[in-house]
Amino acid sequence: MTYDEQPFRPLGVNLGGWLNLEAYMIGLEGTDWQIRTAMRSQLGEAEAAAFFGAYEKAFVNETDIREIAHLGFNTVRIPLNWRRFEDEAAPFVYHESGFAPVEALFDWCGRHGLAVLLDLHAAPGGQNTTPPADNPTGYAQLWQSRHAQDRVIAWWKEMARRFHNHPALLGYNLLNEPQVNQHGEMEIGEQAAAMNRLYAECIEAIRTIDAAGWIVLSPPVRTSGGCRHLDPDLFEDVHTALSYHHYPLASYERGINFEADRSGEDSPEAWYAFLEEQTGEEAAYAEKIRRPVLLGEFGWPQGADPGRAAASMQAQLQLHKDRGWGWLLWAWKDLRKLGLYQPTPEQEWTRFVNDPAWRARRSRCREAFAAHFDNTYIAELGKDERNALVYDAAWGDGQRGLNRILLERQLRALVGASPEAMATMAEAFLLQNCRNRREVLSLVEAFLPSR
Repeated sequence: MTYDEQPFRPLGVNLGGWLNLEAYMIGLEGTDWQIRTAMRSQLGEAEAAAFFGAYEKAFVNETDIREIAHLGFNTVRIPLNWRRFEDEAAPFVYHESGFAPVEALFDWCGRHGLAVLLDLHAAPGGQNTTPPADNPTGYAQLWQSRHAQDRVIAWWKEMARRFHNHPALLGYNLLNEPQVNQHGEMEIGEQAAAMNRLYAECIEAIRTIDAAGWIVLSPPVRTSGGCRHLDPDLFEDVHTALSYHHYPLASYERGINFEADRSGEDSPEAWYAFLEEQTGEEAAYAEKIRRPVLLGEFGWPQGADPGRAAASMQAQLQLHKDRGWGWLLWAWKDLRKLGLYQPTPEQEWTRFVNDPAWRARRSRCREAFAAHFDNTYIAELGKDERNALVYDAAWGDGQRGLNRILLERQLRALVGASPEAMATMAEAFLLQNCRNRREVLSLVEAFLPSR
């Protein structure tokens, strides 16, 4: 890739959880829309506004950007949610307030020498079925809604209009983790075709304004078919790049049998060979399109075995260095799980979300739901390849319902808190109130140019 007319390999971090809330990153259940709505209904408009106003200023500010640059990273990816910019009741009418933090980020990054990759993490209609897409329905309706697609195209054109001349702009990551294998009105091939048409139309719209900004295309997630559903003709534009996400430890926990493949070895060398094989599809696709590749998300899950996590991440970083591919760590901050920085245990917000009694109660609810689902539906009706997608969708529907109940119940503990108290709680995410995960940072630093 190039940036500022120079060869450029992105080595950076994701600012996930800032302008698109994710449950584990903030410590509340549900999607961005559900979290914001529940806090307003439970606590009041003033209290919710105070919390989220302070949260936005605390989670990412110029202090964070200065530190990111000081550590040696060169890029930030900013996940964005369409709901910040327009309303269902007034499509194509944009809120200036939604652009304000993005404009501030560009200015901070310009001052500190960081490139910015814009990322549509949550699109109208939903490009996947998961909470990070702020999709409360469980259906990726973007593919079957011409109206939603037109809004995505118009939004990207507006982003290009506003930011294409800013020296910090690297480019546009059109959709985060699209999914094209849902059980619904459209066949998988039809969903993939709709995704490819939307990508082509977004590229055309952006190019009417910005002739050279990098356009980053993500294939469907691996469980949804991966690169084979992504049209290679999209990469005829010389300023396009391929992005994929890979969390090998999470994949392992979901059933990829690493121990069978590597005989239980957890050395960096064994992981390197394993990851080289696992990413063979992306490597072959990159060879076909002859365009840059970016590992858009990866990370070290908190709670993973330290030896295994260190070996896998070292191998992942080395493999991408050897291939000349860029990478973006997920994520700069979160409450607990993948963040490079996390609020300290003594912060009031940390104590609230980590309350032992609440966490035990939540775990019992989840266990009871899983047992009921398995014992009632799976045991009685069975599950095989013919109905796997139906059962997965039903499981997701149940989880979404449970999350809403848990969210409402959790927030009851904050009823009566003043706006000032809510703002103070949100300040847990200020960098000075966080600690870094030294084991992750020290490993990553070895692969940064300044180290």
